[in-house]
Amino acid sequence: MQQIPSFNSYIERSITQNWDLDALTDYQGITLQFKDVARKIEKLHILFENSGVQKGDKIALCGRNSAYWATAFLATLTYGAVAVPIQHEFNAEQIHNIVNHSESKLLFVGDVVATIINPDAMPALEGIVYIPDYSLVISRSEKLEYAREHLNELYGRKYPKFFRPEHVHYHVDSAEELALINYTSGTTGFSKGVMLPYRSLWGNLDFCMRLLSQYVKTGQNMLSILPMAHMYGMAFEFIFSFCHGCHLFFLTRLPSPAIIAQAFQDVKPHVIISVPLVIEKIIRKRVFPKIQNNAIRLLLNMPVVSKKVKQAICNQVIEAFGGNVKEVIVGGAALNQEVEQFLVNIGFPVTCGYGTTECAPLISYCDHKDFVATSVGVPVDRMEVKILSNDPQRIPGEIVTRGTNLMLGYYKNEEATRARLVPHRRPRHHERQQPYLHQGTHQEHAPRRQRPEHLSRGNRRQAQLYGARQRMHHRATRPETRGPHPSRLRRSPQHGLPRRGTSAHHEGKHRHAQPAATCLQQGERLRAARG
Repeated sequence: MQQIPSFNSYIERSITQNWDLDALTDYQGITLQFKDVARKIEKLHILFENSGVQKGDKIALCGRNSAYWATAFLATLTYGAVAVPIQHEFNAEQIHNIVNHSESKLLFVGDVVATIINPDAMPALEGIVYIPDYSLVISRSEKLEYAREHLNELYGRKYPKFFRPEHVHYHVDSAEELALINYTSGTTGFSKGVMLPYRSLWGNLDFCMRLLSQYVKTGQNMLSILPMAHMYGMAFEFIFSFCHGCHLFFLTRLPSPAIIAQAFQDVKPHVIISVPLVIEKIIRKRVFPKIQNNAIRLLLNMPVVSKKVKQAICNQVIEAFGGNVKEVIVGGAALNQEVEQFLVNIGFPVTCGYGTTECAPLISYCDHKDFVATSVGVPVDRMEVKILSNDPQRIPGEIVTRGTNLMLGYYKNEEATRARLVPHRRPRHHERQQPYLHQGTHQEHAPRRQRPEHLSRGNRRQAQLYGARQRMHHRATRPETRGPHPSRLRRSPQHGLPRRGTSAHHEGKHRHAQPAATCLQQGERLRAARG
């Protein structure tokens, strides 16, 4: 069994090794170097300590992406508190409910959120902190008010000369320790709080560090498009970029396709993490008008020159994304088939991944060199995927997955937890087996060697040590299954939507979040069984 290191040690190491490099930038705004982030984290730690915040207390954050939002989040984890990121698109009632349900002691709010919330609706809060300058919006604690008013004095007393890399020492977390509670969108009712331990964050980070580090180096640029309150954006764009020593730019305004396209030209990111809509808009508006003419079609049908024409078109697409992009990862929904097939045909480095909030978020992914159109990759390291079917090669079955990335359960919702995480079989007397995460989606016909149950990565026993089973109920009926396909995990060609009856897919709004009618549960922890 692989020993899981402290997740916070990655943050600590990145700060000390990249001390003088640019770390976080608000697009067309302020820039924080790693040493600036470290000093602000330390000041927030002093604020937490002197205001009575204990390790394990909940600290909520609600606001648009920004360097100060990211710093407050890092300060929460490295202090040993539990972060509760809240989507800034939520209305005031939803924010109030999440803050109250999570029992948060402090709430960090952005400029827009600060104007819509009602502090009286959150009576358990000890204080509300304004993200842009960390000032107090409201304080119900004399200790908090004193700590904020005398913060610089307290900081200077603790570090009378300088704050240097050797002063950076953060909370040493354990694998099963609760790191954050991420609330689902709650489209079918009240949001459920997904409890993610540090091992879930580490599992995703470790995979990204090994797979994406070949395309983006320390000090190079990344662009944050997706909300950090979503696990997809948090894990790929924010946590990976910061821990890898990249310079991350945040779009602090509403990220319309036009703003994003301009940001690509200014930032020139090396890896792009996006949802399909952004990619499709740029391709349809900036690329298709230039190449959809009779002359290009004629050249593409000429064997001698078609390869060079495709390379020239691919270079144009790369320029549309800033000129430096080495890989584009699409998630959150299915990429339109026409756009996807076009990108694959010209050799553009695009790939698709699949996951859920409950896996923080990765379940499957593959490098663009191995990507097959209409697929979502293979199970990532330390994650196992199986198909519950009497004949998985011919009869679609429900997907189950388990592994290091899986959640602990739903916060203060034992009923939903028990309903979703179910042991796959009765363990033997000497075994301890955690249950599978039941996906409720299905696999198409595929050669036996390519079925997901034969694609688990890494140490299978390690994957069995952490497991869960998630049930997902879909209202629509399944279409008829189609014939064999030599790809990995398939999606439907119709309208670019994931096909029901395929493995590693979520029906609903997006692949990386739960579909509409979903509930999850954790069964009792049992000893790991043989595969």
